[in-house]
Amino acid sequence: MLLYGQSKTYPRATAATTTQEGQLRRKERLMSFLKDGLPTLPSYVFELNTLLSSPSVDLRRVAKVIRKRSKHVGTSYSIV
Repeated sequence: MLLYGQSKTYPRATAATTTQEGQLRRKERLMSFLKDGLPTLPSYVFELNTLLSSPSVDLRRVAKVIRKRSKHVGTSYSIV
């Protein structure tokens, strides 16, 4: 159990995470993101952000967006 103000210590990176092969793999992945760009977020994300950031949240409209989205649960949007 950690007390307030304490932090859990983590072991330093192992040799497996700092190998040249691992660094090259991470660099190639980063370069592909920079070259191809990140995928666009679905429109409902922006709609929910707008609804939830207003001073007076209309929970009925929020629920409607969520329900509409739940019809498409099988659809996945992956960044990786």
